Amino acid sequence: MPPYSAAVAGLLLDINPNAAFAYSFRKLRTTYAGSAVRIRRSSDNAEQDIGFVSNNFDIASATTFIGGGSGFLTAWYDQSGNGLNITQATAGAQPIYSATGLVGGPAAQFDGVDDLLFTASPINLSTFLSTNCTVLVVLQQDGTNATNNVFAWTGSTFGTTFVLHATYSDVIYFDLGTNGVNGRINVAQPAGWDDNPHILECYRDSGDVQGIVVDGVSLITGTRTDDIVSETGNIGFGSGATALLKGLLTEIVIWGTDLG
Repeated sequence: MPPYSAAVAGLLLDINPNAAFAYSFRKLRTTYAGSAVRIRRSSDNAEQDIGFVSNNFDIASATTFIGGGSGFLTAWYDQSGNGLNITQATAGAQPIYSATGLVGGPAAQFDGVDDLLFTASPINLSTFLSTNCTVLVVLQQDGTNATNNVFAWTGSTFGTTFVLHATYSDVIYFDLGTNGVNGRINVAQPAGWDDNPHILECYRDSGDVQGIVVDGVSLITGTRTDDIVSETGNIGFGSGATALLKGLLTEIVIWGTDLG
């Protein structure tokens, strides 16, 4: 698997527009004029936005800014156009910036303890998706952690969820709608899953078929009928209440449609 960069077949959101959330260490659409992330350096806690060079992350500027210490993500900017930046003001809960962590390319490294990036304000998720969706994640999880949660959203009603566990006790688990059999689909993680880079896709199509795909291979499909309801909550990336991601993320994009 080569470094995941903008060098493949054009920019993702030019080809597949109208994403609800879009975070990446590569530029995802031509008209996006913002930065990729905001980094805090350990030497003096100064912060700086870092953008792109030739549609790929500006590693040189990040390296120069960080200097001899470490860098931590205080914000990962939403490239969808919806302004749903994910942030973390608490220093101890900021994921580490890794320049070469995932297939030799940049990534956010989560510690499996308390690292979390989340939307700055609660959102009504039904504004962006309800019945159909496509989720794309590029990640590498640490196999020493049993509950690796990529993202989680919970509104005011118990059990109303939008959740992706990269693994939950050796199972990949995707829930759209409610935390139950009508919204959840899960499958045993494939061989070679832990400690290796993967492209993970999850979806619900117009026929209510929900599926999980790893590296282009469909692992499971099933009919699921629960939908996101209209209520407000926060969405967190990298961890949930009890299921914490230990590993690397370089891209998360979520569409409120099935891309096929």
